[in-house]
Amino acid sequence: MVIELKRNDDGAYMDLQAVRYAAMVSTLTFARAVEVHDRYLQRVGRTDPKAEEAILEFLGWDEPLEEEFAQDVRIVLAAANFSKELTSTVMWLNDKQVDVRCVRIQPYAFRDHLLVDVQQIIPLPEAAAYQVQLKEKAAEQRVARMQSAGPGPDFTRYDLAVGGTDYRAQWKRNMIYHVVRAALAHGVARPALPVPPAKWIVVDGHVEEEGAFAALALQTYPGFKPKRWFAKASELFFAENQTFALSNQWSGPVVLPLIDRIAQQYPELGLKYAETSDS
Repeated sequence: MVIELKRNDDGAYMDLQAVRYAAMVSTLTFARAVEVHDRYLQRVGRTDPKAEEAILEFLGWDEPLEEEFAQDVRIVLAAANFSKELTSTVMWLNDKQVDVRCVRIQPYAFRDHLLVDVQQIIPLPEAAAYQVQLKEKAAEQRVARMQSAGPGPDFTRYDLAVGGTDYRAQWKRNMIYHVVRAALAHGVARPALPVPPAKWIVVDGHVEEEGAFAALALQTYPGFKPKRWFAKASELFFAENQTFALSNQWSGPVVLPLIDRIAQQYPELGLKYAETSDS
């Protein structure tokens, strides 16, 4: 959600600014949101809860779901009043299925108290339910058009069995990680796995602390961003006096063929997967 607050009397140009901010937010990844919130917490001197924990708690998630993050952005415009030009723009945007609301905030002094009158004026509360129905219908029509035009993002989850362990309702990127971990645990050498070299970060030495790993990784890979890798202490791999991390950035169409190749090369892993009934 983007909230734009103006202190002037007509909310001049706030619609344009809010749409610009909404466009920026729409491209925001979960990992990037954590980075931004972490900088904010450090700036205000807060260390608990951690940025990722705070965002997960706010969203009600147990783990990051990058595929579901920032799918829709709502806009709230708040000001003492709104010009005719601005309200016309907002109504047009709502007709185009962009969720924009205008909230009028007017302060009043009463004796020794400050009273604030807050009213939503667009859409009118009594019309809100009807507009929601229209938007839901339009959303269904958009989905139907997208499906007829071709496949879109795949949010399918899978039940995975590998190395004698079952993993339920896994995103594809997590499947890759579990498969690779099982293969390495069974003695498969990392270079023997059909994983592209660009999907690995490798540092010398046995490094068990994620902060130390990140510091070493930055020396060799200047653009290294920990959130784009399975780089927590419990996720790192070790072999031949090296520590390495696997990328968590995978294109959906690549994952299943790669897992199938590993299953064919190493049948001893007992690798099987199927779409989960919980997806």
